[in-house]
Amino acid sequence: GIIGRRGAKEYKKYASARKIQKNWRTRQEQQVYKVLLRSVHVAQERWRMHYAKQQMKKLKQEAKEVGALMAKNQKVQEQATEMRKKNEEVEAQTLMLTSEKKSMLIKITQLEDQMQAAQQQLEAEKLKAEEVKKKAEENAAAKLIEEALEKLNEQMREKEAVITDLVAQRDKEKDMQEQLKQELQRTEHRYQSLLKSSAMQAMPPSTAGGMAG
Repeated sequence: GIIGRRGAKEYKKYASARKIQKNWRTRQEQQVYKVLLRSVHVAQERWRMHYAKQQMKKLKQEAKEVGALMAKNQKVQEQATEMRKKNEEVEAQTLMLTSEKKSMLIKITQLEDQMQAAQQQLEAEKLKAEEVKKKAEENAAAKLIEEALEKLNEQMREKEAVITDLVAQRDKEKDMQEQLKQELQRTEHRYQSLLKSSAMQAMPPSTAGGMAG
């Protein structure tokens, strides 16, 4: 009986000790789990923060690149507008020079027609003078014939002076036409250069670089 009670008492103490140890281990495991769980949460927060910073940096870089592209596109558009304006000015100047050239050609043609008519009239006056001279040789009224002949000679000199003026005026108009022709050629060359430059500006940078290579 005494040994049995003592054994029961020892077993009870042993069972209580086992229970206390089990509870202590459980609390320790719970504390370790809580620490591990807190560490996992901290690691996750740090990773999320790092990922967010990377995304923010990437977005800032993309925004910077987009801003640069927009500025470059605006500059290209401004250059294209300027090119169109220059092209319009050159086209207007070309039309004006072409119109002036046509007017010059018409004026030169008119002067040549006037000169030809004056030449024909001069030839007629010469024939008339020859006839008067011939009649003067046959006619006794030499004085009247001489006066008429002198008058005809004076008219011929006047006609010759008119022809000389017309020739000088025609030559001057031809010189002006040649100068206008050269100016028109220079304007056309500048216009073609502007068109080529405008086409190059309108191309994307990669295409323009390929053509330059």
